[in-house]
Amino acid sequence: MAGDNDRKEEGRCTYYSEKKKRYCRQLLSPKIPEPFASEPDFKPLFCGNHSSLYTTLYKDRKRQKVLHSDDSRGKRIPCPIDPSHMIYEKNVKAHIHKCPKAMIAIEERQRVYYKHGINTGGHGKHQIEEPKATVDTQQLVYRILRAYRNTFMKSSTDEDVISLTLEEMYGAIPSDNLFTSEEESGLESMIATNRVKIGGRKHLEQIGSLVGHIRKNNLLEADTVLEMGAGRATTGFAVSGVCAAQKENKVKLVLVERGGSRSKADSALRRINSNSNSDKEPTGKLTDAEKKYFRADGVDFHRIKCDLAHVSIPHAMAEVEGKPALCQEVNSVGDASNISQRKDVKRDVLVIAKHLCGAGTDLALKSIVPIRHRVNGYILATCCHGVCSWDLYVGRDFLGDAMCSASESFGEAEFNYIRKWATGTVVGDQYNGSKDDNGKDKESDTEPEHPSNNDNDDEEYEIGVSRITSLMNLKCGAEGLGRACQRLIDYGRCEYIRKELLGDNGRVSLSHYVDKNITPQNAMLLGVYEGDC
Repeated sequence: MAGDNDRKEEGRCTYYSEKKKRYCRQLLSPKIPEPFASEPDFKPLFCGNHSSLYTTLYKDRKRQKVLHSDDSRGKRIPCPIDPSHMIYEKNVKAHIHKCPKAMIAIEERQRVYYKHGINTGGHGKHQIEEPKATVDTQQLVYRILRAYRNTFMKSSTDEDVISLTLEEMYGAIPSDNLFTSEEESGLESMIATNRVKIGGRKHLEQIGSLVGHIRKNNLLEADTVLEMGAGRATTGFAVSGVCAAQKENKVKLVLVERGGSRSKADSALRRINSNSNSDKEPTGKLTDAEKKYFRADGVDFHRIKCDLAHVSIPHAMAEVEGKPALCQEVNSVGDASNISQRKDVKRDVLVIAKHLCGAGTDLALKSIVPIRHRVNGYILATCCHGVCSWDLYVGRDFLGDAMCSASESFGEAEFNYIRKWATGTVVGDQYNGSKDDNGKDKESDTEPEHPSNNDNDDEEYEIGVSRITSLMNLKCGAEGLGRACQRLIDYGRCEYIRKELLGDNGRVSLSHYVDKNITPQNAMLLGVYEGDC
């Protein structure tokens, strides 16, 4: 007989968790995507956290319609290479050789910079001490909070870490939003003048603050801006344009991204360069102050379409710069360890990334090793820690040392809980613990900037972040534990930058570059080379 928890509640999300044997209790989101929004009788089905299921529903509808349609040419099935389109079952063997996605993959593998798996493997030991049969989740929470306190709060007292508050933990990380100065200098007007779709005010503030930190740390003199996981390249566009205004020569903008996306800044750069070459007036009238602040016609961009796991950055840079000798030079010394401290090579590369998801940050950092002798600064805004991978993570040594004492073990099993609980920052942003008039959980009006799976609905884990914080009565709540997990993962990356990319001549920091109300994923890794360039 079904219990009360098994029943759908009116006005609540219809997602059903097989593990918990109940429906999601969050309020329905009024936002309905197309094509469902155009259907007059269609009513909301999911909460904001499960809104991605509309896409699944649409695909299932479309697939069922195709599968059950009468077609004399035979049965249609999802393509085994790219399930987003359907093919006739009888044509599978012929199709796999000419499928557009397969052709694109073959073309990418033929690129000189494609080296399969070159940046995988992470860095550091895989297992500290002998692994235990099961993970004591409550003890692991204690270890996480102790490691956070010891690392960021510079305290190793015996005070019970359960009493740490969210405010204390958040305040332990420096906050420095530098957007205002960039806005006053004309960043927003320059973006609008060049007709670049920035994605809204919150993205503008994030990009502006990153530019401000680049300026504050004297990194605008870069000749090459290398954006990892570039996406639409709006961050690279802003950074390279500001850099170009500081010099007479053009700045190279190298964009590394595995997939395509719409509304890219590439179109604006092509248009601007075309107008510049044809002596046409640029779009919009620029003041002298704006010209001194931003120079889009001083940017020469190149897009490298390749997964960060497989891209050889030396080969990519060589192709962009037309200097094949660079590849030969790096290949001759393997991991470039013999040239990392060379004095005859100018440090003219600035590495940037905005919200490079999960393991993408680790792959990007490892890919830089062969050209680290050319890099003067690193500035990376991280996100989506829930999809990090222990096998690809570059901070294994730090995390193992920080989390272990006496005979405690640490490895992939413990890391998987940490990355899973890292979603607490989004859970905390969505759910504020308040109740409605009926005494039931009340949903926040804020939808996550980076949608992720509900922490309590993951079949792989016995206990989610909301449940463990409630069970242990943590004062910091789900958001506090989530932030502790995220910052420990990020600090391991900082240590990798310090030891493997900059050495003794570097300065590395971890900070909040915008307020958490702008984005809950508001951490920035900064690395600056301070030796002789």
